[in-house]
Amino acid sequence: MPSCEFVHGDANNWLQTWCAGQDWKAQRAVVFLDPYGMSVAWETIKAIADTHAIDLWVLFPFAIGANRMTPDDMLPGKDWAVILCKVFGTSDWINQFYKRQSNTDLFGSQHDSVTKIVGADEILQYFLDRLRTVFPHVVEKPMILYNSNNSPMYALCFAAGNVKGGKIALKIASHLARTR
Repeated sequence: MPSCEFVHGDANNWLQTWCAGQDWKAQRAVVFLDPYGMSVAWETIKAIADTHAIDLWVLFPFAIGANRMTPDDMLPGKDWAVILCKVFGTSDWINQFYKRQSNTDLFGSQHDSVTKIVGADEILQYFLDRLRTVFPHVVEKPMILYNSNNSPMYALCFAAGNVKGGKIALKIASHLARTR
């Protein structure tokens, strides 16, 4: 049996099929997701969580991806909104990230505006909260990876799929996340 297998194709499709096709009562796994941009679909994360046997490390581009895709004074364009919905698995992020206001000017004209009310840290917290909806254990403070200017780029997030064994895995992952 080979120790490594290289598969060419869409990782989201492959992982979802692989998760559904295994007998997870008799085995465990660790999955490392290092996406190209915002390419990990929520359905993939959910498929991994549904096994109750896989621990997940995912490099989430909260600052250079999600934060940049959410403009300050308007909703993201359609293409970016679709990507964000795919990554978060819901459109609820819109109401969490933006405040809508309707103002009337001196001449009685009504003007609607949208303001972004979150920063990169809150976007990361939203992603961690989403992970908690499908995994029994999620590291509270993931490791933040910075660029050469000391600006945050990614968060290395950990989620344990097994209810019983997840507590010790979470303890180890939390320790690793603190060491930089």
